[in-house]
Amino acid sequence: MPLFRNYDQPNQLNPRMHIPQALSSKRQYPKAVKELCAQGSETRLPNFPSHCPRCKQVGMFTPRLCYKLGIAGAWALVCLRPNCKNRVHIPVQWGPPEKLLERIEKARTEHQQQNNRSSRRRRGRHVAVVAHEPELDNAALERDNAALERDNAALERDNAALERDNAALESVGEDDREYSPVPYMDARCPAHDGPPRSFVFDPDKIVCFEAVIWYKSNTAPLKIKLDVPMSFFPRAMCYEFFQWPPGVPMPNRGRIEWWSDAIMQWWRIDHANEFNVCGWDRYVLLRLPGVICMDFARELANMERAKERFAFPRTPVSEALAERVPGYIWAAIWNEDDNGPEMCLLEQTTPGRVIVEHTEAFRKENTGLEGAPYLCYWDKAEKRWYKLERYEPIVVDEDDALIMLRRPDAKRIRALGDAVLTLEALQNAALAPVVDEPGNEAEGVENDGRRDRGGEEVGRVPGLRSRQYPVICEGGKEVIDLTGDE
Repeated sequence: MPLFRNYDQPNQLNPRMHIPQALSSKRQYPKAVKELCAQGSETRLPNFPSHCPRCKQVGMFTPRLCYKLGIAGAWALVCLRPNCKNRVHIPVQWGPPEKLLERIEKARTEHQQQNNRSSRRRRGRHVAVVAHEPELDNAALERDNAALERDNAALERDNAALERDNAALESVGEDDREYSPVPYMDARCPAHDGPPRSFVFDPDKIVCFEAVIWYKSNTAPLKIKLDVPMSFFPRAMCYEFFQWPPGVPMPNRGRIEWWSDAIMQWWRIDHANEFNVCGWDRYVLLRLPGVICMDFARELANMERAKERFAFPRTPVSEALAERVPGYIWAAIWNEDDNGPEMCLLEQTTPGRVIVEHTEAFRKENTGLEGAPYLCYWDKAEKRWYKLERYEPIVVDEDDALIMLRRPDAKRIRALGDAVLTLEALQNAALAPVVDEPGNEAEGVENDGRRDRGGEEVGRVPGLRSRQYPVICEGGKEVIDLTGDE
């Protein structure tokens, strides 16, 4: 049975028994426990959140290595803001390996047993001294009594804490794990996935990065190759990470937005502030606030392919999207961690308006969106997730064939780039001019009357106002090329 951990790990949510408000403990931990907790602690340092989850201000943290039972070998972040009063935040992290944690707790148990034996010997010496020297000084006797009482009180506290921890370990099971929704659309910590098994932290190693920067609306992004020492990670300062390209206007007040791979959302940071990037990443997406990103979906899909985030059981949107049904609209829904979207048909409550809670699929609990405090809706113009309150209508155009939704607590969602590529392709096809001309109906394909860039006719799937793109073969599997390049 794995040992108790009083903090969340990237692969699971652990039950929280107590979250410390401040690191003010005066307990003296044994040297053996401290040395074991420090083994490999530098490589386990978690990402710093951009904002303090307690005071909601821009994060100013100092890391502290913990030795207490339940958080031994883990890192705690102490907020240095004056109004936060040194409160503690324990972020999501891997913590020490299970074997190292067993050695830590074994050393703690041996130290406690040795303390118990020392206390019994001290109590025996005190009784012997009183018996052989009845004329003992009263002040010395009072000092011995006070020391003995302190030892007994400390021993009782340790025994009570050990009993509570043992009871918690016995009572915690898979069915008792508390569901804790993480409102990623609020000011929370965007934590990265854990490192690959082959990842080795080497401070002297130089990591090659590709930074994609959108600095102007409807303009192709800049791509910069960067050689960054791994000692900058698991966090990096913006001004240390790269030099702002010459000829490109500096962002207002140094503010830029960084695409967080963990929460799949744009995260605003200062140019002189830190943002969380790990040494096993190879792509960094940045933009100026308010910029409309050209080819954003293509760059996001490239980043996902580089991270091999296509290994999931569900079919991507580009392959699962079927023809339209009058009065309905397709919805790509991310409702699970580490998984791709699930396609679902949602009826329009009134023409041009969709209320998810009033749809038949939601009432039958087929969407996986039940129980969330709110939903997240993808804005196709600004390329970001927005908070959608319960029973808030979604306004759709007549030509819209797809909308994208997600649960706020769905972590590490996959195939978002593929879905955005499909959404952009449908949008471009809907904006193309339509001219009624006879086509190739005899071949089983309706002719939309539109022509591609070369002047040739382009067919479409019945009911879908989207272009038919050439089908290419990638890795032995047919996929739709949504680039539109001839």
